[in-house]
Amino acid sequence: MILMVIIRYISAVLVWILTSLVVLGSLAGTSVLWWLYIDYRLYGNDTSSKVLKDLKEEVKEELRDSGQALLVYAASATVFTIILLLLMLFMRKRVALTIALFHVAGKVFIHLPLLTLQPFVTFLALLLFWIYWILVLLFLGTT
Repeated sequence: MILMVIIRYISAVLVWILTSLVVLGSLAGTSVLWWLYIDYRLYGNDTSSKVLKDLKEEVKEELRDSGQALLVYAASATVFTIILLLLMLFMRKRVALTIALFHVAGKVFIHLPLLTLQPFVTFLALLLFWIYWILVLLFLGTT
């Protein structure tokens, strides 16, 4: 019932909050990856050169490869973030359409309140299905 009220009345705010959180999360993730890469380039080589003297050659190679991996991850996250920002810029009208769709869905829930029971019926059917097959497997395993 709470979900019906949320969908009906504050769907616009909810869609924009979720969109903003996805964009901010992507920007934060990209920033953290670039910060880790810069930190590795500035300080990783000094500390690792002192540590590398005592380590085997395989471990030295892994430490060198971690900087390259950070660069690849940071570049990939940057490309993903740019694509996401461009999508959000060009799909503003589609977001407005999504908000209108949520508003109509809220009206449907008001006129058909028993529709909220459908997920519970599906869950119960799936639960019975899996219990049956687990019992069949147990019977087969014990014969």
